[in-house]
Amino acid sequence: MLALAPATSPTEFERFGADIKQNLEMTEEFCDILDLAFSQDFLQLQRQALSNAGDHIPARPVQKPVAALCCWPHPRRCFRAAARHGYRVLSSGRVGGAKLLAEQYADIVAAFAAENVR
Repeated sequence: MLALAPATSPTEFERFGADIKQNLEMTEEFCDILDLAFSQDFLQLQRQALSNAGDHIPARPVQKPVAALCCWPHPRRCFRAAARHGYRVLSSGRVGGAKLLAEQYADIVAAFAAENVR
């Protein structure tokens, strides 16, 4: 399984001249690209972040879901993104403990229901 997360370090964005406020949008764009790469024989991109003439992608993931999305620092928005892509959610009780994880679980269930994913 592949674990993905929105970048959160300002230096990661400054280095590439990107706006850190777009971190979740950029992560979702990458998720779209990843989904396309694993569902088509040839991947042709005309996206904001990347473009190509068409690359052959022979590998197909065996495991479903393909990825998990780490949902910090935008938990609710990120839970919805994970649901849209059919990914698992990664979260941690390191900061808020079991109480926060229980609250997040309810938000995760609601996000997946809102996206009609079981």
